[in-house]
Amino acid sequence: MTRIAKFFSAALALCLLAGCSPKTPQTPPAASRPTVSQPAASQPDGSASCGPNGVPATGMASYLGAMDPYGNGPRYGLMTLGGAPVTEPVCSQIWLMSYSADGLEDSVFLPVWKLTLPGADENGPEENGGLTALYADDGSWHTDFIYDGCLATPLGVFAGLEGNQRFVLLDAETGEERKSWTQEELGLDLEPYPDSFPWFTGDAFETAQWVDGKIFLGTFGESEWTAWLLDPETDEVTEITSQEWYDAQESRYSDDGTWWEAKPEGGNIAVTRRLGEEQETITFAAPFPPYLCYILHAGDDRWVYLDEEGGRCALYTVQGEAVIPPQPGIIRDLDDYTGRAPLLFALENRPEQLTVFDRTGTQLYALPFGELDSVYLSDGLLQVTDYETRAAYYSPETGEKIAEFQF
Repeated sequence: MTRIAKFFSAALALCLLAGCSPKTPQTPPAASRPTVSQPAASQPDGSASCGPNGVPATGMASYLGAMDPYGNGPRYGLMTLGGAPVTEPVCSQIWLMSYSADGLEDSVFLPVWKLTLPGADENGPEENGGLTALYADDGSWHTDFIYDGCLATPLGVFAGLEGNQRFVLLDAETGEERKSWTQEELGLDLEPYPDSFPWFTGDAFETAQWVDGKIFLGTFGESEWTAWLLDPETDEVTEITSQEWYDAQESRYSDDGTWWEAKPEGGNIAVTRRLGEEQETITFAAPFPPYLCYILHAGDDRWVYLDEEGGRCALYTVQGEAVIPPQPGIIRDLDDYTGRAPLLFALENRPEQLTVFDRTGTQLYALPFGELDSVYLSDGLLQVTDYETRAAYYSPETGEKIAEFQF
């Protein structure tokens, strides 16, 4: 495991309020405390309450709605899963918040989105660039861009207020503040780095900061580093050596040591599974002499990808059963990090068309696909974009177009 970086600095700059109407952007107030917008009341006809801007609370997804004119990358906003924009596309990053379970590879998601503005070095706004806002997945509450960084935990969202004023624990369902701390209240001596509290400001690696019911505040000291851990229930801060902290994170990897390999062997494909001293190899006839041969994996499942240079491709199970038989093109595996959409395979094999298969190899549908297009599966939707003029979003199950954004 790569050692966790000890400190990250937050970038500076301005933005439009994440919860404002896409057509009427507003500048967020300069607040030192969270501003939480609550859901609208039930409609007179008894229909379900709506979130900010009257958008039905049906769940959210990020969308690509603009490119920075100075080459600083894409800009994202939030929309409903039905394709209705909720915020302007002004963010450099939008993620559904999560924390790691006992194994670092296993994520637990909260119903809260983390929206981050581009910093000053990315052509971001001057007033609050680089800061983060929070948005409930059901649209029931959101905050301004006032946080240096945010961390998902089983207790809710820990968020560090701009300028190291304090950090707070927010309820993930309501956005209400449950507790708050300052470095003085916790008795922390941060010399010679007084601006490093809390450690999860900016781009700090979040999933390693919640473990065994405690928050990792950082490692401090000039020569022998000390790691500080906060118990949010008792407000007690304990100290361990930084090396003990790193070792504890490495031990959280749940990999059992199984190693897979696929390679050509004569006219066959040999698939080997190794665990310690044990080894098992299965061979099956190669459909063509492969230029590329490797293992694709998602969760506990494995497949063998074969590619003939300048020609065909194919996908097989590790037992040698054809999932996508040999045909011209390139196969992409599409795996949604949120787990909201099923694993899919996409075949780029015809001009202006993308063919989509489920994990068994059953063809589901075909989509328009340009020469410069890329395809992704994220936040429960299938995205096709050329990163220059448009981004289109489709239902991963049916291929129905949900929304398209021109820019």
